[in-house]
Amino acid sequence: MARRRSGPILGVALLSFWVVLGSLGFSLIEGWSLLDSLYMAVITVSTVGFGEVHALSDYGKGFALFLIVTGLGTAAYTLTSLGQQLLEGELAEVLGRRRMKSHRGKLEDHYIVCGNGRVGRTVSTYLDRRKLPFCVIEIDPAAEEELRQRGYRYVIGDATEDENLILAGLSRAKAAFALLPSDPDNLYLTLSAKGLNPSTVVVARASGKGAETKLERAGADHVVSPYELVGLRLLQKVLNPTLMEFMDLVIHREHLKLIMEEFCVPSDSVLAGYSIEEARIRSRYGLIVVAIKRPDGPMLFNPDAGEKMEPGDVLVLLGPEDQVKDVEQAKRA
Repeated sequence: MARRRSGPILGVALLSFWVVLGSLGFSLIEGWSLLDSLYMAVITVSTVGFGEVHALSDYGKGFALFLIVTGLGTAAYTLTSLGQQLLEGELAEVLGRRRMKSHRGKLEDHYIVCGNGRVGRTVSTYLDRRKLPFCVIEIDPAAEEELRQRGYRYVIGDATEDENLILAGLSRAKAAFALLPSDPDNLYLTLSAKGLNPSTVVVARASGKGAETKLERAGADHVVSPYELVGLRLLQKVLNPTLMEFMDLVIHREHLKLIMEEFCVPSDSVLAGYSIEEARIRSRYGLIVVAIKRPDGPMLFNPDAGEKMEPGDVLVLLGPEDQVKDVEQAKRA
């Protein structure tokens, strides 16, 4: 790639070299002034067809023929290299856009991250780390190169417009994150997303006072204030440093293969109808059941070993990622 990019530069350098050489050659062979020699070298190398400055000697004609051949060859090389570079760049961009569009069309049960700001990047990075399918909608065209380099699926456009939400596959999405810079935009986005697909879970960012209530009225399933979360996190760092260190290990799994995950118990799961003790979740899978959320009841924190797990219950599990996946995939024979 670097070699192809240097082609046009090398061509221009060679053309400049032939002009300088031609100027010196005509000056020495014919005894002309540097200006006349430079003019003759330029029209010879460029083959524009202007008349000679002065009559040429036989040696001068031979030198002019040499300059014409080398100039034409160098000019052809330069134009070919430049055209190849432009064509390959445009072709790669077109193919990249088509490939990205094709990948977007295959998304299902995915997440849509609306906004590639600081919060949006954090969400995208975490989803990518968890190998979960997602698509980013970003209005700034300058962000396209970064998104492409990261290998993300993306749409460049305004996330508040229905067209871009449809392109991102909202009709098939599991959830959409409204993470735009302004509360009015997130409010409008929430209305648009719920209007296009009421079953999609919308998680909205709220910055200003009173925005949370308005976003909830617009249909947002969850509303989060980043500033409030940051304040609470800073406070907990002082009040409960060990707890926060543990939570950091759980969230940033590159330090520890440990996750906290929720799991809805299906009817064919090996856990359905059994108590925590009977299912031997701790001894068989190395997992801790942090809580159980009944479909029509309260959440049970630190449930007893005799607590039964029924179909539709949501378990909050803590343990190694591969063990959590084993439980999720374990079905009754």
